[in-house]
Amino acid sequence: MAAPILADLKGRRALVTGGSRGIGEALAKALADAGAAVAIAARDPKRLAETAARLGKGKPLATVPVDLADPMSARRMVAEATQALGGIDILVNNAGGAVRGPLLDLDPAAFGALMALNVTSYLTAAQAAVPGMLQRGWGRVVNVSSVYARVPARAMGAYAISKAAVDMLTRQMALEWAGTGVTANALGPVQILTDLARPSWENEERRKMVTSQIPMGRWATTDDLVGPFLHLCSDASAMMTGQTMFVDGGRLLL
Repeated sequence: MAAPILADLKGRRALVTGGSRGIGEALAKALADAGAAVAIAARDPKRLAETAARLGKGKPLATVPVDLADPMSARRMVAEATQALGGIDILVNNAGGAVRGPLLDLDPAAFGALMALNVTSYLTAAQAAVPGMLQRGWGRVVNVSSVYARVPARAMGAYAISKAAVDMLTRQMALEWAGTGVTANALGPVQILTDLARPSWENEERRKMVTSQIPMGRWATTDDLVGPFLHLCSDASAMMTGQTMFVDGGRLLL
């Protein structure tokens, strides 16, 4: 008998926040290609519909318009995704933003809003989705972090702080759910050319500086994330929890 394909996610149901573009769209596509039924959540209903049209051909795919700037809306999001899919086995917390500038100029309200989106919404989504996973004895929570969870960056201090919080949130989730069949891990990419990173890419000095810090000599692509991500979502990572898997081209070696 042939060995099972560990990244075969047929029968699994996944919710991806920030799933209408960039990293979220790529991760949603990877899940769908691996056989999972997928719900994507994002703010813009028009963009959601366009993404669903690209990804959903012949695959079960649902959309959930939601603005996670209000973290409590995560509960409604999970309820709608659960109704559409019949349950959630894999939660991918990806929605996020950035506030640029030095810490001395950081507006406390803007920092609070950033933490609400980048951290609190991850917690509230898990609070709504994970009880069902615990009841069934299987689940995967994948939180999208960043290399900046480990290293500071000029003008990106607020973002770095929020991603460091995501890493600790992930470890705390893992500790509390250890032994239940539900794991929590994070995915930590280096710079990827998405809308969030575009200001850095379009600044030639900044782009060259960032590239010089990556030993492999290039920014990552969303395709670079697919293998590590599917590992975290599948039975292949059954003994792995509380980890941040960095896809960084060697960035953290320096």
